[in-house]
Amino acid sequence: ERDRIMRAIIDASYESIYLLHPDGTIEMSNEIGAAKIGLRKDDAKGKNIFEYVGPGAVQKRKEMLQKVSTETLPIRFVDVEAGKWFENSLYPVLDDDGRVEYVAVFTQDISERKAMESKLKEQAEFLQSLIEAIPNPVFFKDAEMRYTGCNRAFEEFRGLQREEIIGKTVFDISPPELAVIYDAADRE
Repeated sequence: ERDRIMRAIIDASYESIYLLHPDGTIEMSNEIGAAKIGLRKDDAKGKNIFEYVGPGAVQKRKEMLQKVSTETLPIRFVDVEAGKWFENSLYPVLDDDGRVEYVAVFTQDISERKAMESKLKEQAEFLQSLIEAIPNPVFFKDAEMRYTGCNRAFEEFRGLQREEIIGKTVFDISPPELAVIYDAADRE
C-alpha cells in the first residue's frame, strides 16, 4: 500500500523524476520522465539515461551524477539541452552501509522562466537607458529610503559614483542640514 501511494505521488509531479543507479541505469521513472526520453514508464527500467540525453548535456550530467555518487551530497545545477533550459536536482540514496545505492534525479524544464528573465533584463536595461538619457538628476529609493538606482546626472550632481550612492540614505551622502530637507521632501 505504501509503495502504491509513493508511486502515485511521484507520478503526480510535473517534474521528470528518475531513480538511477550510479552508472546511469534507470531503476524507476515517473510518467513525465519516461515520456521526456520517449519511453513508457514500464519500458524505462534498465535503460541507461545517458542514451537519451543530448550530446550537449551528457558530459555535464555524467559528471554531476558521478559527483553525487562519490561525495554523497545533493547537488543542483542548470544546463541546456536541445535549446531548452533544465534545472536538475540530484540526491544520493544511501544503503545501510552509507554507500550510494541510487541517485534520485528531479529535472524541470525552466525554459519559460529563463525567457521571462531575459525579457525582464532587456526591459530593465531599456528603462535604465531611458533614465540615463534624462538630463535632470533622477534617483529611486526602496521602502527604507535607501538609494537603489540613479542616472549619471544625479552622480554628477552629488559628485559621487553610483557605487558610492547605491544602498546609502540621504543622511549618508549629504551634509546633515541638507539631508533633513531632502529626506522630508522625499517622504512627501
